[in-house]
Amino acid sequence: MSHYSRQKLSWANGTLFLGTILAVVSVFPGLAAAQGGEPCCHGRLIVEKTVQGNGPDQFGFNVICNDDSGVILDRAFTLTMVDGKGSKDFDGVNTGAVCVVKETDAGGADSTTVTPEHGMVVIGNDDPVTVSFVNVFEAPTTTTTTAAPTTTTTAPPTVLGVTVTKPPAELPRTGSSTMNLLFAGLSLVAAGLYLRLRSLKLTD
Repeated sequence: MSHYSRQKLSWANGTLFLGTILAVVSVFPGLAAAQGGEPCCHGRLIVEKTVQGNGPDQFGFNVICNDDSGVILDRAFTLTMVDGKGSKDFDGVNTGAVCVVKETDAGGADSTTVTPEHGMVVIGNDDPVTVSFVNVFEAPTTTTTTAAPTTTTTAPPTVLGVTVTKPPAELPRTGSSTMNLLFAGLSLVAAGLYLRLRSLKLTD
């Protein structure tokens, strides 16, 4: 084989080898990550918020994600409510990373429910993972107090240490009372005349 033919074959073998490496890397991108490149897969984290009752419009949160390399996401953010709901997406989070979402400002809610528990999820490869928060604001109770009626008692006045009492009200006069008085008066007159005549008779 001539020198030219051997050189041409060497170039052909090198091209074939290089093409094989590129093909393997394109099919298995994880090999690139093993050599210090970007991870092969990413997922999405969704933080959702629901408000029940009359609460504020904004709430504070913090998310931290860790994988084998350490902390890959540490961010504080605010969710603004629209019709009692709000959400935020975090794309490009490494698959397999463990993320914890915490609510740093609940706006004075009476109760908060977090799903899943503790706000902890593992980022998947295909389907997004969600951490949801539900804050409940209870309506204030109204208490109505009815005051008992008060009774005022006025003590009778005193003059020089003597209590002055109000005289009793005069009883209404009736016709029968007047007739009784008239009859009593006539009886007294008749009795007086009788005694007078008897005394004159005894004198004679």
